[in-house]
Amino acid sequence: AGLRSFVPDGGFAVGPDPAVPQVFWVTALGGHGLSTSYAVGEAAAALMTTGSHRWQAALDPGRFSLTSVC
Repeated sequence: AGLRSFVPDGGFAVGPDPAVPQVFWVTALGGHGLSTSYAVGEAAAALMTTGSHRWQAALDPGRFSLTSVC
């Protein structure tokens, strides 16, 4: 849809939802989706298949409480 989404620290949010682990987020790319799609896709695939990635802590959607994002 071309919508730009953001989180408070300006980083990306890639990983399982802390409240609903069946939901996997790839969001908050803030307009950088096209230029970062390969690396973000690679990180998302690693997190989905192995559960870890070198950027895991920086990308973790759980670094925010639900009230801080809403």
